Amino acid sequence: MSDTITQLRQHIIAELTKAGVSNADLETEILLREVTGKDSARLLVDRREVLSDEKSKLLKTMTAKRSKRIPLAHVLGYTEFYGHKFITRPGVLIPRKETEILIEKVLGENIPMGATVLDLACGSGCIGLTVARERPDLMVHLSDISEEALAQTRENAQNLAISNVQVYQSDWFTSLPAQHYYAILTNPPYIHQDEALQMEPEVLDHDPHIALFHKNPLELYKQILRESQWRLTVPGFIAAELSPFIARDVLAFAAGIYASASLVQDYSRHDRILFARTK
Repeated sequence: MSDTITQLRQHIIAELTKAGVSNADLETEILLREVTGKDSARLLVDRREVLSDEKSKLLKTMTAKRSKRIPLAHVLGYTEFYGHKFITRPGVLIPRKETEILIEKVLGENIPMGATVLDLACGSGCIGLTVARERPDLMVHLSDISEEALAQTRENAQNLAISNVQVYQSDWFTSLPAQHYYAILTNPPYIHQDEALQMEPEVLDHDPHIALFHKNPLELYKQILRESQWRLTVPGFIAAELSPFIARDVLAFAAGIYASASLVQDYSRHDRILFARTK
């Protein structure tokens, strides 16, 4: 006999808790919604419903994967970002909730119609594709050194029916078109290699290290800021996600070569986004 929704909920919470997953209740709810197709209110009303053998087995299989600390996004095959589903397979950085702050900042700017925007080191394409979807009047270029990342970007663009984009394989600015951008958006690797052992297994074992770690994050940001300065229009801006540990040093450098520079805090009130204008 198959299990009821309540029995499955109890089983999943117990397994995830035992595995050390900190938000076991929330993730259980997400898995139940995914497999049953019910929203949270319906799950509560139908809590005594007996699920089919197929759904019950699928839930237990997904729970077993998550209990091995495989990221939830890889278990589901997607992650929610700014209200849209982005494919997230192994080999490409999983979009983070705090990156939505960068999106909110950019969309709050008065970017002229027809302007061209660059998502530098785009990964899954979550930044550039979201801007392109919210502002279909813009042209958005997305670049990454990883062909695996670019394949996911193209697939996400197709799934979200986004056509106002162009994708380039490039090592930073090396292979990009010789043109200027009104805005450059980036979430480069900003974690120092020495911090690796402090990371959760979901991150350390499953996110690509090339997208996470750098031997000298501060120097990387200085390089990006210097090169972006010559790639931006006047007026124009760069918005870059960064680590709170280097935020003030990056800000000081940006303030020295841009007309203005400031930091935007994340939901935990940590400095998370550098925003610098050419005018």
